[in-house]
Amino acid sequence: MRGAVKREVAATDEYDRLVQRAYRADVSCAPKAAAKLAKQAIELDPDRPGAYFVLGNACRSSEEFLRARECFLSAMHGALSAGAC
Repeated sequence: MRGAVKREVAATDEYDRLVQRAYRADVSCAPKAAAKLAKQAIELDPDRPGAYFVLGNACRSSEEFLRARECFLSAMHGALSAGAC
């Protein structure tokens, strides 16, 4: 059981690192890098909203407005499901 908990913690830490790196890439005007990192975070934990929000910003910066909308809606749905709102 301890191994499973350690893997879960490691995945959470990696998710947070990827989202932070994606955010920094996005605010540094590197939307392609931000999108790539955010997608990696989503693969790790598709139920958490943070990566969807960063991906939405990256898509908006790349003028992919429909995809950005989908990502923002996914972020909102994830936040509501998690009880964050």
